Amino acid sequence: MAAGLAPPKRILPRNQIDTINGNNKICAAITLLSKDVDNNYYTDNEQQGETSMKKMFTSLRFKLTIIILILTLAPLVSLAAIQMDQFRSQLTTSINEKEIALAESNAASTDRWLDSKINAAQKLLTGIPNFHELDVLGQFTAAQAIFSTDPEVAMTIVANADGLIPAEDGTFTDVSDRQYFKTVKETKEPAISDLLVIRGSEDLGVTVAVPFFDEQNQFQGAVISVVSVEALKMSFEHIKIGETGFGVLLSQTGLLMYHPAEDKINKTYQETFKNESALLMFDKMMTEERGLATYADDAGITKVAAYATVKKTGWKVLVTVPENEVFAGLRSNIDKTMVLLVSVIIAVFLIAILTAGFIAKPIKRLSDFVNVMAGADFTHSLPAKMLKRKDEIGQLATSVEQMSDSIRAVLSQVADETANVKVTIGESTSSMGALASQVEEVSATTEQMSAGMQQTAAMAQQMNATSSEIKDAVNSIAVKAQDGSSMADEIAERAQHLKESAVSSRNSAQDMRNAIDSESRAAIEQAKAVEQIHILTNSILQITAQTNLLSLNAAIEAARAGEAGKGFAVVAGEIRKLAETSAQTASEIQNVAGRVMDSVTALTRSSEKTLTFIDETVIQDYNAMVANGEQYYKDAESVQYLVTDFSATAEQLLASIQNVAQSIQEVTGSNNENAEGTQNIAEKTTEMRVQSEQLAQLMLQTEETAAQLLAAVSKFKV
Repeated sequence: MAAGLAPPKRILPRNQIDTINGNNKICAAITLLSKDVDNNYYTDNEQQGETSMKKMFTSLRFKLTIIILILTLAPLVSLAAIQMDQFRSQLTTSINEKEIALAESNAASTDRWLDSKINAAQKLLTGIPNFHELDVLGQFTAAQAIFSTDPEVAMTIVANADGLIPAEDGTFTDVSDRQYFKTVKETKEPAISDLLVIRGSEDLGVTVAVPFFDEQNQFQGAVISVVSVEALKMSFEHIKIGETGFGVLLSQTGLLMYHPAEDKINKTYQETFKNESALLMFDKMMTEERGLATYADDAGITKVAAYATVKKTGWKVLVTVPENEVFAGLRSNIDKTMVLLVSVIIAVFLIAILTAGFIAKPIKRLSDFVNVMAGADFTHSLPAKMLKRKDEIGQLATSVEQMSDSIRAVLSQVADETANVKVTIGESTSSMGALASQVEEVSATTEQMSAGMQQTAAMAQQMNATSSEIKDAVNSIAVKAQDGSSMADEIAERAQHLKESAVSSRNSAQDMRNAIDSESRAAIEQAKAVEQIHILTNSILQITAQTNLLSLNAAIEAARAGEAGKGFAVVAGEIRKLAETSAQTASEIQNVAGRVMDSVTALTRSSEKTLTFIDETVIQDYNAMVANGEQYYKDAESVQYLVTDFSATAEQLLASIQNVAQSIQEVTGSNNENAEGTQNIAEKTTEMRVQSEQLAQLMLQTEETAAQLLAAVSKFKV
């Protein structure tokens, strides 16, 4: 072949092209992953821009605090309200019973006092059977026995059947128009008048009229005793209830027979009281035998009253006391209960905050730590105090920390191995440069030998003269062939070293992948402890359901109780609303726990993607590098074979030259054969030089790919 011909081009082998593509895929995948991390980081920053107030109301800590407060305070406040209502009801009942008993006791005492006055007159009439037959003086004298034996009797007189009472001057006092006399005459039963002023004094009293009859039971007149009410006054003065409570005695016509305010005595209640509420109460009292009432006096003071009826006269005994005195003890108890309740509420509030913080704070810290890892920052670690916890949160924190350490170790190893690959590629590039230089020298030598062989073919007659020169040239070729053989051995050794390094890196990546896989699965299993929150919230839902059922039963019982159960029905309704609110809040907690599990699942998928990337890309690229190293080793063997073949050819050439003297024809034929072999060697040497250049270019591309991979991995903070 002529020396001026261009060397033939050669297409790269398929495995070398796959290596380049694999390296490009590694770079593209790492770059894409880093972009995803950047996007997640910016997204997290946007979410962190929300107002702190909104975060507080939507936080797990706030919801747990509200649930604890509702579940603790709602029954407590309801129970306190029910107990205070029961206490008020019992106190009211006790006061009412006491007032009624006091009113009835005084009414009975008044009845007995009146009976004593009536019995005194009846005893007199019984002791004198013919009392109706006595003359006026005799009747008067006999009747004075009542006056003399009873100091409460101001006078005793006798009226005839016509209602006439004789006086000392011979005149008569007519009482026939008096109500008490009409009653005695018509009913033939004793009668008692309303309050009146005793003649000859300013004392007040009542008249007690007892009828007397003849043998035919015909009305003959009445023994009339004017009795002072001072004894009754003293009796009613002793009525004390509360601090300012008092008793009142009213006649059947509504006349005040006794009142602590003397200016009201002997006046009707219509004249005495102006407040409509008091007047309505007195009107009601006058129409009933006994009862209870609440009214406001003329001073606007609300009072509680009880009243009873004196059976013989229809008089009304009223016991009244200001309401604030009745419920003074209740208000004191309410004040004490409110102070205690506020103290308990504050204590429960503090306990709820501490309890919610104890549960939510570590979960929030774990969430922040996972978000930091999602931002490609693996330089942080969880606090040692959290990792030492023995509960489910401590186990979850340990698993997350182990996962972070595993990912950090993988990224560090990938960075280290990428740097090692870059260094190895650099060394290989240098070796390939030296090989290319040697191939250039061999090519030049082969071209020289080809030219010499052509000249030898043209000058066969001068073979003997130039045989020594040819011998020297052949010796030089043999020496260079040996040098090429040594260089080929070195290339083979470096290719073998590259192959072994790639195999070691592949095995390390595979071991690290297995470690990540096992630790990730362990972390996932431990993360299932978060499901305990679902169990707790289910328990809360069961409690609220039971509370709702109890409130429904309470409402049913309150409805059966009628008016007495309305207040309890309201409380039951409020408890049911609180139970429904608690159920909704517990459901929201389950949703929040679900989102936490979704975050753990997303992190698990990211780990699986990383493992898939290692399996499908990194390991495959290392396999490609192993294959390239093997190919480089085979190429070095081919060069060794060519150089060895070249050396053998040179030795044959030397032997032919030594035999040139024997036969010019043999030398000529051998020379032609050598010319053809030299031409083949020149072609093969040219092809080897082209392959060396292509291999050097491939090494440069691989080095660039390794640099891009290292730059992508460096975005992760470890």
